[in-house]
Amino acid sequence: MMNKHTDPWTFYTWDSFITFDEQKYLYDRCVDKLDKEKFESDELFYLNGELQNNAGVHSICHEHALDQKIYSQLYEMSDKLGYADKGKWSCAYNITKNFPQKQLYPHNDDYEKLGQYGAGMLKVLLYLGNGTDDYTDWGTKLYTEEYNIDSFEKEIEFNPGTCFLFEANKYSYHGTQFDNGINGYRFCLMGEYVDK
Repeated sequence: MMNKHTDPWTFYTWDSFITFDEQKYLYDRCVDKLDKEKFESDELFYLNGELQNNAGVHSICHEHALDQKIYSQLYEMSDKLGYADKGKWSCAYNITKNFPQKQLYPHNDDYEKLGQYGAGMLKVLLYLGNGTDDYTDWGTKLYTEEYNIDSFEKEIEFNPGTCFLFEANKYSYHGTQFDNGINGYRFCLMGEYVDK
């Protein structure tokens, strides 16, 4: 179930949000749909001519029952946080690649500032993996200051099937720093609870 944490700011985790087999099924679907040539050449990670460290993986068709389970549990989480009927969940599959020159520096995705542009009130990551990769440093890092990696406080470890959720506010500084690189495919289901 959902666990609340308050250090360095309030966030929530749900271990085994889906079972290992369920998340492995989604991981395998992502691998199957990934354009590996564009992934290897980095072409997949250019948006409007600018290098990004994340890219979407599209057409991940999967079992309706699993889709229902994921969305049901997402709404359970948002309802428990007092967001019932305030928005809707929008989710997409994503892959990350390590570009040291294009690190995802600490930022907060503050809904008060970015909601008008379609950003979500809540953010969620569901980590997907094969269970055999070394996930050291693959997780989401939590910080206390914008763009300052020295303000690092803790890492939400990348454990396949784990869900990480937070309210996007002025305190929710997060990012990634892959000191050990990424030797494998780092897939996530990323979600935002957006205005209806």
